[in-house]
Amino acid sequence: MRVARILFVGVVLSVGTLHLSACGSEGVTVPPGSDALSDCDVQQLNVVELESGGEPGCDLEGSSLLFPDGTTLEIAPVGNATSYQDSRSEGVEFSIVNWGVPGVGASVIEDGELIDVWASTPEALDLQREQMRIEGVDTA
Repeated sequence: MRVARILFVGVVLSVGTLHLSACGSEGVTVPPGSDALSDCDVQQLNVVELESGGEPGCDLEGSSLLFPDGTTLEIAPVGNATSYQDSRSEGVEFSIVNWGVPGVGASVIEDGELIDVWASTPEALDLQREQMRIEGVDTA
C-alpha cells in the first residue's frame, strides 16, 4: 500500500540555504493504478486552472505548479507531498501532492489554517484535504 509521504522543502532566502528532510510515514493511501501511468510531458500548470484539466492520464512528476503569488513548485513522484516556506512570507506554506491517477492537489496554508486548495479532480481534492487534516491543518 502506497501512502503520501511528506517531503519538506524550506528555503530561507535571507541566508540562501536549502533544507530537505523526510518526515514520518503517516499519510493518505494513494489510489491504485499510478504504477501503470506513463510520464506526462513536463509542463507548468497554473493551480487555479487545475480542475479544468481534469484527470491527467499520465504521471505529472517533474512538471511544476504555479501559485497565484508567483511561487513555482516542482511536482514530486507519486505519493510524495512537498511543502515550501520562505522567509518573505512568515507563516505561509505552499503544499502539493502527486496523487497519481487523479492528478495533483495543491494548497496554501497560513499559520496552520487552510487559505486555498486546488486539485485536478474531485478525488484529488478529497485526498488533499484528508492529507492536510492528518498534518494538523485546520481545513474548516
